[in-house]
Amino acid sequence: MLFIILIPKTCKFSVKSIKHSITYKQINEKDKSVIDLGHMLMNKEKALRELENLLSKVENQARILDELETAQWHYMDLVGITLSGLFDKIELKKERKEHSHLIKVSDELPVFEDNECAAFMSEQHNLPLNICAAYVYSHKW
Repeated sequence: MLFIILIPKTCKFSVKSIKHSITYKQINEKDKSVIDLGHMLMNKEKALRELENLLSKVENQARILDELETAQWHYMDLVGITLSGLFDKIELKKERKEHSHLIKVSDELPVFEDNECAAFMSEQHNLPLNICAAYVYSHKW
């Protein structure tokens, strides 16, 4: 299964894997429609199966799950959904300026966006994007 994530134009993002390196600038308008379609087709059950499949291929599943959880807390603290205490407040303030495009509000409440969370987790915590996407979309947390 391939996870495809919509990445906003303002995002300084690079997906790195053993075989490929894709930057946002390389994603054209045609590709965006494919990315949007992939996002719409994702559901919790498929993502959970994919997460389990991906984790079955790593040596230390517990460590990866801990890293995924920490990375997701980082995103949620960054966008103002939580205040976990795991991250330095001064550093979060700097990151909010650097990643201001991620901070969105609806009805005066912070917005959690699955695709943005997965991209942030991958980029900031050096985790494979496909595992981050499967984790976020599976609602394993």
